[in-house]
Amino acid sequence: MDVEKLTKEFWLVKDLYEKEENPNLKKGLEKKILKIARQVGEHCLGLGSVMMYVKICPECNKRSYSAAKNGYWKCSNCGKNLTDIPPLEFHATIDKSDNTTNKGKNDTS
Repeated sequence: MDVEKLTKEFWLVKDLYEKEENPNLKKGLEKKILKIARQVGEHCLGLGSVMMYVKICPECNKRSYSAAKNGYWKCSNCGKNLTDIPPLEFHATIDKSDNTTNKGKNDTS
């Protein structure tokens, strides 16, 4: 599975969703967003762990996470373009017994 490709597709579809005014087309885009999220989630659960990346947004000071290290990156909180900000690695393990995610070794929360 190409997680970076799915991440790019997610942001493209999300941007289309936010601009769409037709309720029927918006509902279709929403289904596509959920399908992409499910694909990535199932892939990560199958691995048992996942390497993610995190950037701190200078605009809202909140964390933004991605499975892709490179490429276009938009803050999931305020929408600011974070592409040029270097990411930090975040390694998360997934407990398959209850589908919970444990915080990674570089998480500072």
